[in-house]
Amino acid sequence: KARGFTYVLHTHHLEFRRLDDGKTLVDIILENTDPKNLEIEFDMIWAIRGGVDPLKELEKIGARCHMIHQKDYRKDFPGTVNFFEIMKKEGLEASGDLLGFVQKYSRSQEFFCTIGEGAFDVEGALRKIASQGFVEYVIAENEEKGGQQFDVARKEYNYLMKCMKQ
Repeated sequence: KARGFTYVLHTHHLEFRRLDDGKTLVDIILENTDPKNLEIEFDMIWAIRGGVDPLKELEKIGARCHMIHQKDYRKDFPGTVNFFEIMKKEGLEASGDLLGFVQKYSRSQEFFCTIGEGAFDVEGALRKIASQGFVEYVIAENEEKGGQQFDVARKEYNYLMKCMKQ
């Protein structure tokens, strides 16, 4: 802090797991940390994988979030998007092997796609986020494997710039 750094937590799905009292780990983190000492870099798609509505969750986080992490996921993804629904279905809720579970089910190559071509309403989300006024940065990430990554990056950049101008 003395050197001008701010600690920023990047969210994934695990921070949105509901505890016995109905709270998520994000809720507990927000309640027990000072906004001057901790901000949130909110990952929109990992929030969906964690079973929450990313726009509602982002509204709750509020001005502690200056950065969002944007990805997109395939419209034709075969299976359940919410990791915790999969865990329940597979009887793995009490499993301590979360890393093994994530490795088995994340399926990045099958799940993610070029931003703007998937199921997530990126344009609508960015419009809503802009109206809230606290997010300053959109960090694009493409976990889709294959193709020409520079071409994909250019395509995503152009798409995001178009969205942000509207």
